[in-house]
Amino acid sequence: MSLRSQHPTNHPCTPTLRRALASTVASLALTALTACAPAIDAQLDEAQSLVAEGRPMAALPLLENVVQRRPGDGPANLLLGQVLIQVGRTQTALAPLERALENERWAVPAGLLLASAHLRDARPRPALEAVNRVLEAHPDQPVALRIRATAHLQIGSDEEALADARHILRVAPEDTQAPILAGTALARLGRVEEAEALLVKLEAEAREQGPASRHAAACVALASFIEAGRRDPEHVAAIWRDCLDRHPADPAVLQGASQYFDQHGDSASSLAALERALAQDPSALGVRLALAHRLAARGDVEAGDRLLVEAAERRSETSPLYVRTASSWQAVASFRLRRGNLAGARDALDRAIASASADGADTTSEELDALQFQRAMLLLELGELDEAREARGQIGVPALAMLIEGRLQLAQGDPGAALDALEQAVRSRPGEPRSHYWLGVAAQADGQIDRALKAWGRALTLDPTATDAALMAARLAHGLGDHNGTVELLRRHRSSRATFPRETALLEARSIAALGQESAAAGLLESVLRSQADPEALVLLAEVLRRSQGPAAAVARIDQAQRAGFDLADPDALPVLRAYAVNAVAAGHAEAGFAAVSRARREHPDSIPLYVIQASVQAADQDEEGAEATLRAAVAQAPDDGRALANLGSWLRGRDDSEALGLLLRAAENSPGDLESAYLAAKILAAQGDTEEAERWLRKVVTANPLHIGACNDLAWLLAGAGHDFDLAVQLAERAVRLRPEGATLDTLGWVRLARGESEEAIEAFSQAVARASDNPGFRFRLGLALARAGREPEAREAFRAALAAGPFPEAEQARTELARLEP
Repeated sequence: MSLRSQHPTNHPCTPTLRRALASTVASLALTALTACAPAIDAQLDEAQSLVAEGRPMAALPLLENVVQRRPGDGPANLLLGQVLIQVGRTQTALAPLERALENERWAVPAGLLLASAHLRDARPRPALEAVNRVLEAHPDQPVALRIRATAHLQIGSDEEALADARHILRVAPEDTQAPILAGTALARLGRVEEAEALLVKLEAEAREQGPASRHAAACVALASFIEAGRRDPEHVAAIWRDCLDRHPADPAVLQGASQYFDQHGDSASSLAALERALAQDPSALGVRLALAHRLAARGDVEAGDRLLVEAAERRSETSPLYVRTASSWQAVASFRLRRGNLAGARDALDRAIASASADGADTTSEELDALQFQRAMLLLELGELDEAREARGQIGVPALAMLIEGRLQLAQGDPGAALDALEQAVRSRPGEPRSHYWLGVAAQADGQIDRALKAWGRALTLDPTATDAALMAARLAHGLGDHNGTVELLRRHRSSRATFPRETALLEARSIAALGQESAAAGLLESVLRSQADPEALVLLAEVLRRSQGPAAAVARIDQAQRAGFDLADPDALPVLRAYAVNAVAAGHAEAGFAAVSRARREHPDSIPLYVIQASVQAADQDEEGAEATLRAAVAQAPDDGRALANLGSWLRGRDDSEALGLLLRAAENSPGDLESAYLAAKILAAQGDTEEAERWLRKVVTANPLHIGACNDLAWLLAGAGHDFDLAVQLAERAVRLRPEGATLDTLGWVRLARGESEEAIEAFSQAVARASDNPGFRFRLGLALARAGREPEAREAFRAALAAGPFPEAEQARTELARLEP
């Protein structure tokens, strides 16, 4: 079958061979559609290549563009429908497949895909209508018969399904799905013994007559059917073992048998099956990888690593037994990356590239570019920026090279330059999810929150498994207070991965607790704690229990952890110690809290964090003098320790701002990452009238963390008051509102708009601030200023009167002056 454009092209071209386009239909294995066609245009050409490479998500935007330009293009609509089905967007696939179906030339593949799309969404009757159109012209088409049998089963027409299954067995006896369909139909008709007899017969015939692959499929069908019937486990295990004995290296047999053994607690048999399969076929890299990962899961990472290195080192140019050396070293790199061994992964990638670049290597330029790109990404993770920059120059694909450039600019602290590079990467290859992901990272670093969320959303649409876009978006959503959105994003992130990421669980627990679902949050945290002694999870659980059941419940849960061996004096457990001691005081058991802290201090007398914890407990016990003395003792113990300086400075703020300012500035200078000390110092400076120095420190905070709400809000206020950098002030004020839409941030936005001469916009912002905090006279006063500036004098007088009636505020005298000026 050839896919040829029905439209002329403006560019001369010659036919090019297209690779097979694989499509899975309603869990049935669809026959590959081999395409041989001239390029419709460059985008269709690239899209078909991407699909052939197994990257349908990357091909999707290209195909959408082609079909938008040429809506009647048969092959483009057909391929678009196939890709949409592959990525799970079956409803969207219907329209392009209907268009392809209108062209007789594409009616068969379009009909099969259309029917499969209906089956995916549990619409068997439309599926029957579509597939019957195919079978009218091709009554023996196995795929069409398979789809129709499946549709019959869905609507309960078991006899018809059985007839179709038997038809397949006559015209395509090697079909792997027909025995399962026939057995299912017979079982639903109450003819279980006949179903089993049929599968046994087919298995015996395949063993005697068919090729090994046919018998392996029949064996899997029989074992799966007996297993589904919940028969004697020993009988099922015996069938799987027989399958393994006859076909030790068959992928379907290996997968089915391993799953069965694992589900029944017999991991040793699964391991033995993989070892036997590898002995049978040492070149089976997939088996070798599966065995390596299983060994690592059992705690023997070194054995798994040795298994993969052995394949990479035992290369032979003449023997077909060993996989290509470059691919083998790449497998080693992936194995090591998954286990956090970045240096080892780098070494493996270096060897993969050396093998791929050697004389006589059969590596394509695209494969070599992919290796160079993977190495550059790894070098960035290792912080080797110079080497990463050199590796970027070895990448021949512009989109990937610009992606690396964007990451380099991010690593150098220039998100603006990173955005420029990543935008080029996205334009060059819009279907590459990693470019969109890092574009989102750069946008967040630049404070462009909506842009970051949009970029991550696009990365998720392209391929949910390719990046951590869902996790990044969830973190941001959580920071924005969108807890429902956070939970949904986290579940998408978790569903695209084989494991249950710890961070996902903790962030989800925080969100569902914020939604008032404390019981569900506690259950989620308990599941984390059952698998590991996790201090952060225990602290969060204590917090959830304190809010829902009171501080005594939090203390009781930490006591339970102590009885299980959790040591509160362990340096890694200090957050738990603090939670325990503070909750003990709140529960009326201060002596227990102080005793726990005292024990930890005896074991670690020089620990500055323990001074801070003791001060927290003293403050909770209303001993303010004792808390201050403890914090001063910490500074005396370690005069240059940023933590000691920061905590004493924070404590003294509002009590003695002069001393607090000196301590906070020293903390910020000694610990450049301590943004909170810098921020608090800036607030004191602003209050003291040193706005220029306050602005300098606030700019540092915002540069280091563009999402620091307080710094964004305060810097915007200062810039507006100083009358310069209005564009930046608006950007910061809008960002603060986006992060925390409350009276204070809306008031700042109004102040910036007013200073910029945008009276109507200022009125809108101030009005929203008043609506959220109607008892704040300052908000009403500034609303009056904006109304007066806009010439709305009666409303301005009303705002000033309301402000003065609400109580004393710093600008009260100015409000009286403005009111008198406006009186008629």
